[in-house]
Amino acid sequence: MMADVAGHATFIATGGRPWSRQGEAIVFVHGAGMDHTAWSLPARHFAHAGLPSPAEAGFAKAGRRVLAPDLPGHGRSAGVPLADIGAMARWVVATLDALEIPRATLVGHSMGALVVLEAAAEAPERIARVALFGAAQAIPVHAALLGAARADPERAFAMIAG
Repeated sequence: MMADVAGHATFIATGGRPWSRQGEAIVFVHGAGMDHTAWSLPARHFAHAGLPSPAEAGFAKAGRRVLAPDLPGHGRSAGVPLADIGAMARWVVATLDALEIPRATLVGHSMGALVVLEAAAEAPERIARVALFGAAQAIPVHAALLGAARADPERAFAMIAG
């Protein structure tokens, strides 16, 4: 789905389910140079796990709301990539505001893990819990990847995704 977040068109994957305002919200935040596709399988699992079959009553209202947004300037989202972790964390909270989500679980990978930690520190009343994948106090980036990111961003993306 598309949503306006902080004045920019933002693509948000929903795990293959229609968007609903009901149910627990889980927000997956991708790492540097990636997009929502990094979360395709986990997002789909959490959107559908434990749900009744489509023939059973309540299908449209059951389960979790899953959001896997593309950060600004990534994937299908408009805007310029944000300059630092703090700006990305504020953007995540702005995404909750735009979708009228009072409280959510945040899941982050690599750089996204730093973003969700910062979002939880900045807006603790909005964050129910966090889950971190590939997180460390310092996340060094290999020189070859940094060089590719400067010279040929598409090659850098292929290196990350591959």
